[in-house]
Amino acid sequence: MPRDWLNPDPEVTWDVRISQARNIDSSDPEYHTTIITHPGGPYTSGLSYSTAVQKYTPELRPTTNYVSFDQRGLGQSSHAKCEYEYDPAGGPSAAAQAIGEACSQDRDVATMTTEQTAYDMDFIRHLLGLETVTYMGYSYGRAGRGSRFEARTTMSSSSPPAQMGNGRRGSTTGRSSTSVRSAQRR
Repeated sequence: MPRDWLNPDPEVTWDVRISQARNIDSSDPEYHTTIITHPGGPYTSGLSYSTAVQKYTPELRPTTNYVSFDQRGLGQSSHAKCEYEYDPAGGPSAAAQAIGEACSQDRDVATMTTEQTAYDMDFIRHLLGLETVTYMGYSYGRAGRGSRFEARTTMSSSSPPAQMGNGRRGSTTGRSSTSVRSAQRR
């Protein structure tokens, strides 16, 4: 992927690892959609997340393909390196403060954004040769993904994400939000 979709340079790229469960050819008349999934974060690999979503949506499997990915900086995708130093005598927040100060100025870290991830997902859609995909994300995985796309359908639920097999039990408010969007490029 271009490191910066707003200023693409073919020599400056990120590797983004993708996983696909191809259950049906998209040209088959029975094909319904391809779901691109995102577990939230940004703290964990999303590569195997489509497996969990597929497991909990058996009624969709015959007509649906599933795609997941490790977003920039996580799992098997490219990572940014940001060097920092801190004095442990500065207290429990000293490391976090040093990371924030050093990494907020890093060119590579600056391209690890929700907007860039939305462009990455659109490129995945393009690589798959699809006009539209269905997007399903939890928590941070919902944030801003629809901003680059025309949302046709949005459904929300207060079901804990643990029901989708990721082991989390909800947010600090005791509720979690789930979003499913069918989207096409604007």
